Amino acid sequence: MSNTRGYKYRIYPNASQRSLLERIFGCCRYVRNHFLALRRDEWKANHRDAFGFTKEDVELLARHLGHEDKLPELTKWYDGYNFQGIEIYNPWSVLNYFNQGCKPCAYWENAASNDILRNLLASTDRRRRKEIARLMKGGSVVTTITEDITYQDIGVKRKAFWSFMLHAGYLNCTKTQEEEEAQYILPISNHEIHSLLQDLNDGIGRTEAVLCDKL
Repeated sequence: MSNTRGYKYRIYPNASQRSLLERIFGCCRYVRNHFLALRRDEWKANHRDAFGFTKEDVELLARHLGHEDKLPELTKWYDGYNFQGIEIYNPWSVLNYFNQGCKPCAYWENAASNDILRNLLASTDRRRRKEIARLMKGGSVVTTITEDITYQDIGVKRKAFWSFMLHAGYLNCTKTQEEEEAQYILPISNHEIHSLLQDLNDGIGRTEAVLCDKL
């Protein structure tokens, strides 16, 4: 029986080697970010409708399957995403909706784990809890947004947390308030996300209640 072993290595560069490594890593970071930005801008310019189903796609699909009467329900549950002015539906959930006999449900919840968000909600501060409660009541959050998010910042910095929520699809950007630093108005994307967040909040509440009883 073989054992799998892991090895850790640590280097101790001198001053000139450290300077050289910093330049190399800096160049690598610049090149990566430069071409990533080019790729992103190209997609925004030419492939905005390729991120999901457009309104026309959903209407055509509903008409083909004989469920045009379900369009208002589909819009309520799975619409709400905007890619450079293109209205987008969640394609995974739309397809599952029709496959499951037009049963509205948070199908996105089964597509991937929400552990990161669950942990963030469980450890959030009072201010953020109030903001989340406002979202759940149909309100919105006004904040600045950044694309430079690190995992460590998400649970600490307010801007990083709401940027994560937006980029992950939990929130939608309805419009921007132009000030010295752009302020974005972020509501919950649709009823599917509202249902998912409600389930996460309820689960956290039950866990906290059990822990209090044990104490």
